[in-house]
Amino acid sequence: MAAEIQPKPLTRKPILLQRMEGSQEVVNMAVIVPKEEGVISVSEDRTVRVWLKRDSGQYWPSVYHAMPCGVTALCWDPVQRVLFSGSSDHSVIMWDIGGRKGTAIELQGHNDRVQALSYAQHTRQLISCGGDGGIVVWNMDVERQETPEWLDSDSCQKCDQPFFWNFKQMWDSKKIGLRQHHCRKCGKAVCGKCSSKRSSIPLMGFEFEVRVCDSCHEAITDEERAPTATFHDSKHNIVHVHFDATRGWLLTSGTDKVIKLWDMTPVVS
Repeated sequence: MAAEIQPKPLTRKPILLQRMEGSQEVVNMAVIVPKEEGVISVSEDRTVRVWLKRDSGQYWPSVYHAMPCGVTALCWDPVQRVLFSGSSDHSVIMWDIGGRKGTAIELQGHNDRVQALSYAQHTRQLISCGGDGGIVVWNMDVERQETPEWLDSDSCQKCDQPFFWNFKQMWDSKKIGLRQHHCRKCGKAVCGKCSSKRSSIPLMGFEFEVRVCDSCHEAITDEERAPTATFHDSKHNIVHVHFDATRGWLLTSGTDKVIKLWDMTPVVS
């Protein structure tokens, strides 16, 4: 009698759609671009890559941007089409992806590496958490300004005193060269005497006081110094967050092996 043939059990498994290679170090995070055939990734090799699907069906890094430091966290605003990245240099950067303007807005509000980001779309508030234990809630419903590029100069662009590497001007003027600084508001190269003041510039992302030249310090109004973020101490080194927008709850986990659940409605509203 012939043996009865048993049907093979159905097996279900994930289908690999793409394999994207090219990063030189560990990929810290990647997000799918909503409604687009695209992926954005960040890596320990300090790169931000935007992988777009080509006519061949393969994904290639159509946009490649090298960062001065390692990117540690990503978050996406699907409505404004803005990408937020946190990095080991304590900063958060807002990238205008959807507007295609190429703008990048800095947010400086941490004293340690930024390790987690979450975005409250309904209130347009960004939540950033870091190794300093800080939870920072940023108001993104304001018109922010790009920080200026730092200008190059051989002498102070305010008083014309030579910097210490400008040997010719030092010899001609019989003056000792000065150390170079930069005003965070105008970007000019200035000496310490012409930039003796410090100020917060929240609309430029500087919630903490930074060096500014004396003329910019006089021009900044009290209204312009009004903070655009609130700061809260979680009392643990946060490595991951999850925000439940329906209830306004934030879940944080830290290197201390502790999970904390927060009601963020007093500040995210």
